[in-house]
Amino acid sequence: MSDPRAVATTVASAVIDLLEQDVIEHRTAQLARWFACLSLLLMIRPASALPGDLDLTYGGGTGAVFAAPVAVYDTLSATVRRSDGRFLVGGYCNSASLSRAFCLSSRNADGSPDASFNGTGSALTQVATGFTSDTALALALQADGKALLAGWCDSSSRDFCVVRYNTNGTLDTTFGDAGKRLLDFGNSNNSDTLTALVVQGDGRIVLIGFCNGQSTFCIARLTGNGQLDSTWGGTGLVATDIVANDLDLAQAGTLLPDGRLVIAGFCRTTPGSPFTAYDFCLTRYLANGTLDTTFGTAGIVITPVGTEWDQPHTLKRLPDGRLLAAGQCRVPDDAGTGLKDSFCAVRYQANGALDTTFGIGGKVTISPAPEFRYGGIDVYADGRILVAGACRHLNATSGCNATFGAGKFLLMRLTAAGALDTSFATGGINYFALGRYSNYAYPANVTLLPDGKVLFTASCAVGAVGDPNPNGAVFCFARFEGEPSPPVLCTLDLDGDGQVLATTDALLHLRIALGVPDTAKTTGITFPASATRNNWSAIDTYLRSLCAPASPYCTLDIDGDGLNTALTDAAIHLRIAAGLRDSRVVAGLNFPANAPRRTWTDVRQYLATQCGVTGLQN
Repeated sequence: MSDPRAVATTVASAVIDLLEQDVIEHRTAQLARWFACLSLLLMIRPASALPGDLDLTYGGGTGAVFAAPVAVYDTLSATVRRSDGRFLVGGYCNSASLSRAFCLSSRNADGSPDASFNGTGSALTQVATGFTSDTALALALQADGKALLAGWCDSSSRDFCVVRYNTNGTLDTTFGDAGKRLLDFGNSNNSDTLTALVVQGDGRIVLIGFCNGQSTFCIARLTGNGQLDSTWGGTGLVATDIVANDLDLAQAGTLLPDGRLVIAGFCRTTPGSPFTAYDFCLTRYLANGTLDTTFGTAGIVITPVGTEWDQPHTLKRLPDGRLLAAGQCRVPDDAGTGLKDSFCAVRYQANGALDTTFGIGGKVTISPAPEFRYGGIDVYADGRILVAGACRHLNATSGCNATFGAGKFLLMRLTAAGALDTSFATGGINYFALGRYSNYAYPANVTLLPDGKVLFTASCAVGAVGDPNPNGAVFCFARFEGEPSPPVLCTLDLDGDGQVLATTDALLHLRIALGVPDTAKTTGITFPASATRNNWSAIDTYLRSLCAPASPYCTLDIDGDGLNTALTDAAIHLRIAAGLRDSRVVAGLNFPANAPRRTWTDVRQYLATQCGVTGLQN
């Protein structure tokens, strides 16, 4: 496209020519069009920041923040954002005084330390006793704002371990043993490795990983105070051998609204083959810890994706109930003589069948470089996927060729169908280095912010520009441009006055749910002067415009059971209109068994992402 300023200059010259030719009286209409065009063009500015570009309003004009070291070597594993904009980053750190320990840092939205958290913004915790390798890999927030950091601890044996922190960064001594809990599955291999953590709506805690020499999916469930929950498998511990006598490594999990649990990991399906011969494998459990035989084959789904090394590390439940498993695998290189690393994802229907509308037959593989390391994903309300990772391309010039050190980081965006989204960065991928040295070996996380911008968090290796720790690794954060989310699919502001009121919006919802005749739906309602829809015809047209013709008013179905009812959907609307923004919105409601959104966690996500409700709290 031509430079708008140059075009504007051309138009201005043409206008002057018309004036000089003294033909204004004959070309009044044409001249008016020229002036309108000129005014429009003069308002155009050349595009500056595009989706995927570094946000230079962050990090003092650099787009990046290098965190003061918690210890000497700080490895970031997980990131969780609070509803007020602050975020927590957790991982494991080595210091001069301690062996490897859990470390957790609370940051303000601008990346600076949150001084309300332990005074410094960071906490360092040795979990096991003696010389240990405490390795935190998972982080979650409870509804009360307390943080759970979990992983594995290895001294005399390797066990699951989890720590709970108060909102001020101190250990929560009401949990486990003075804030800490170690769990041993009791197998002889002493190799219990925790990889993921999920908090249920009722406060119980699910710990996910593998044990017994990496041969078994192992899931523990704790009560809110850190004790084993005996309603889970009878003991609180459940172990599942997916492929008999071979490697099964659980990596991630997600809860369903009815309390069932889905786990994703990788399994070696060919006994005795190399360690690279893995496939995606998923299991689904009932709320009591037994396998759900209605999922896949007897509760198990195994999916080959690439040629080898198929490793899912993230599992997300989408708002419509489908499941997205993402990670990495290896596929044939362009020459057909070897293999290259790839981002790999599989989308499943709720019953475990492949969703063939995604990629090729439900599977997507994208290779941003010959060597790719998966970090994490986040998903937009419309199904687009943000991917964070790192890459390396040695002895070649490409987007991932390292200018210094061992590689670069990358952000990648996919469409909901699984193709690269070319409206993001350059061709859908942004390769970048944070400071001088972005290590290919370190993981990365990505978080989609409410305003559409993107928060990237990772560890940066020795020697980064501005690195406060020249002899180790530090936490580092960067923010990237995005765009506002697409129009919401649902709104509780039925009359369009910019507010959600009990006397208009919630009352209309209740009357619709009760089947009040159209002529009476608005009877007696006094609409605000600012309402853009102040009669039933306008409201009816608006609601139908947001839904498929076959399902009018689907936007009012908040619990997702296919119906718009007074005792759940309209009650939620009324409570929000009355000012509630926390778990009281759903307290005491009796949700139908087939409702996919039956907990505050799921209803809150729907209200925030699909209905535009702000200020929701854990």
